[in-house]
Amino acid sequence: MNLKDNPSVVVGSAEKPNVIITVSDSDFIALSSGKLNGQKAFMAGKLKIKGNMMLATKLDKILMGLRPKSKL
Repeated sequence: MNLKDNPSVVVGSAEKPNVIITVSDSDFIALSSGKLNGQKAFMAGKLKIKGNMMLATKLDKILMGLRPKSKL
């Protein structure tokens, strides 16, 4: 996922990533839907981070925008 210059999502590896986040497909879906907390996933070893960890904290804000809004 490139969020810096031209926002895009690609399969594979980037040239010079600032952060690499490794997570299984099922755990990514749980993170995206809000069923799994990113910090708890990291502490449990379900999510691995290489590089600038501060950039990884911004991912939650991005994923929150994808979550469905509840209707009351």
